[in-house]
Amino acid sequence: MDEGVRRLSEGVNRMGGITEGIAELSGSLQQLGEGSLQLSQGSGTLLKGLQTSEKGSGDLTAASGSLIDAAGKLQNGSDQLLQGIGKADQKNEIEQVMDEIGADKDDQTARAFNRTFTLAAVILLAASVIGWFTDRRTNKIAS
Repeated sequence: MDEGVRRLSEGVNRMGGITEGIAELSGSLQQLGEGSLQLSQGSGTLLKGLQTSEKGSGDLTAASGSLIDAAGKLQNGSDQLLQGIGKADQKNEIEQVMDEIGADKDDQTARAFNRTFTLAAVILLAASVIGWFTDRRTNKIAS
């Protein structure tokens, strides 16, 4: 009978270990749920950023098209102007003005692309920060 009592006691002790394991597993599942919530929130933020980027990209494309059209009109106008001017001094002045217009057009184009790259950098930075919170943590289960 003592042998039976001893075995019963050992079985009860093992059940206590299983209960502790179940409690630890429950805590791990709760952490997994919290991590999933953070991942979901980060995905929503990333989606909003990408939608904003898409709108900005469309605006940039439209503005670039307008700049290209304006540059073509300026080129056509400058060609006509240069044909109509016969004096060397006037021709030099017009070339200088056209160079300034070209430089201004280049500056505006560079600023437009700079805004695009800045927006992309902001989105990348936000995604990187979100990435830190999505790393998995490993918990070692004591055996």
